[in-house]
Amino acid sequence: MHDREFYKELWTTILSGEVYRNTLINRKKNGDLYYEKKTITPLKDDHQQIVGFISTGKDVTQETMLHQEIERIATIDNLTGIYNRHKFEKLFTLESERSRRFGHPLSMILIDIDHFKSVNDTYGHDIGDSVLKRLADIVQANIRKIDIFARWGGEEFLVLSPNTDLDNIRILAEKLRSAVERADFREAGDITISLGISTFENTDTFSDLFKRADQGLYHAKNNGRNRIGINISG
Repeated sequence: MHDREFYKELWTTILSGEVYRNTLINRKKNGDLYYEKKTITPLKDDHQQIVGFISTGKDVTQETMLHQEIERIATIDNLTGIYNRHKFEKLFTLESERSRRFGHPLSMILIDIDHFKSVNDTYGHDIGDSVLKRLADIVQANIRKIDIFARWGGEEFLVLSPNTDLDNIRILAEKLRSAVERADFREAGDITISLGISTFENTDTFSDLFKRADQGLYHAKNNGRNRIGINISG
């Protein structure tokens, strides 16, 4: 269940005479997998030569799975299953630092579902929720694995695209707009989105980049919706 680097670190540690401590996935005699908090201590003779090892462990499966669930809740939007705004901002920090260091382009798309309030008012919140989930599925199917996708709140979503300049983020935004326009939202009827896009500048904070995307979204809405708005400079 672990890669070669994991075991390399384990053996390097104990063969150097150091105590190894980690939580790993182990297997019971009946074949069941479990999380084990493991300590491996080298045994040495009078000449400080390693003559064996003592391995002790504690089953921490329940604690580990609880921690994983807490982490999942802290980073995932419960309705759509994509990242939430907290996780998005943390990942933005990493990507913006990478962009500054290597000079790679970085761009953002802010997505808003057109007339979403009328969907809730007309069809009810259950249908509204299904629209949000369907939209999330459509976007995920049309972005790259390296793109970061999150629900910002309500009917707003964000896409952060590493190594993507203005021309290419415009192409991606149009691809998403078109995909949503063509999609079947069943009881909710036809659904469209408005999008604001912005590109990262070296001195930008998250707020700077988001503000320009939000201004682009404002232009898209004011010009009839179901379109892309751009505000390059703040």
